[in-house]
Amino acid sequence: GSTRTQNVGEKEEKDNRQRIRNGGFLKYVYFNVRSTVRKVDELRAWIDTWKYDVVAISETWLQEDCDWKLNIPGFRYFRCDRIGGTRGGGVALLVREDITAVLWQDRLEGSSREAIWVELRSGNSVATLLGVYYRRPNGERE
Repeated sequence: GSTRTQNVGEKEEKDNRQRIRNGGFLKYVYFNVRSTVRKVDELRAWIDTWKYDVVAISETWLQEDCDWKLNIPGFRYFRCDRIGGTRGGGVALLVREDITAVLWQDRLEGSSREAIWVELRSGNSVATLLGVYYRRPNGERE
């Protein structure tokens, strides 16, 4: 019944925490959502179903003056919004709360491109730098 389902879910969460502490692989996914606000239910369903550790998102379509927050229980939320008032762009990272995550940089210096970088640290002192980068279709190339 439901008790068995709950126990299986608790065991899976414990196994995930142990895997990460031991320096195991992270389960991650990337989405180009084209409006986080309109796709929040879909994002929650995917995260719930597939039990990702890290979710990278581009085209959040959030502006710097927007205080909306993607609130997914068990995750920390990092974002870098579009500057300048035009629609589109923006990036975000969701990282499970039981993973140590330190924000490095949320924009490339002197650039209009959206980027966010987070250092993930596992229990065995291994650090991984993970980022999401978005360049406008008509943006400068380097």
